[in-house]
Amino acid sequence: MVKSLLVLIAFTSAISTAQAQTNWVYMDLGEVIVTGNSTDGYDFVPGALTLIADLRAAGTKVALVSNIPETWGAACSQKFAALKTFLDTRMNGPQTLDWTILDKVILPPFDRYRKPKTFMFVSALANACPGKSIFLGEDAAEIKAAKDLGFATYNTEVEVNLPTIDQIDKLLIDDFSFPNPQNCDFDQLLNAQLETQDIGVVQSCILTPN
Repeated sequence: MVKSLLVLIAFTSAISTAQAQTNWVYMDLGEVIVTGNSTDGYDFVPGALTLIADLRAAGTKVALVSNIPETWGAACSQKFAALKTFLDTRMNGPQTLDWTILDKVILPPFDRYRKPKTFMFVSALANACPGKSIFLGEDAAEIKAAKDLGFATYNTEVEVNLPTIDQIDKLLIDDFSFPNPQNCDFDQLLNAQLETQDIGVVQSCILTPN
């Protein structure tokens, strides 16, 4: 009886650990999920919606990391509402983005923290901890900033197609090098990304679409 109970506890603990260490795929918007411009409209990048669906079905979390200007809203929720309106009204064809296919959306609290500044990337690492993170983007400076922090990265401007799940899994194993802090305590790391006047005031802008 005792032995069976110990086996059950160990099995339950292993499941909890696996769940706690979920990996995250962070995607830029332009040339990763959609392609085009505000004048001619936007189309979905071929395979983007399928990739997101397959990742989530496999247990990987997916988030958008997007440089929304502060002129679109003072609060995170206002920026996100403006982003949804902007994109949904400019999609070519009848299909718009179902925002609930994303687990999180990360936006800059102010323009001074837009990518390639590292605050949003550190926020993403904190959100994923203790799991691993990969950033899919098309801007070389943003890719470098994420890679220098220890993200696994994939540049859609260089590669012909979006990565497969197998490619993402391999990149997470081979290229993720960020040393997650003990107990996932990111307070010091996040403060180090802030300008002096913002320490203790500015928070990460991370939203759950609904």
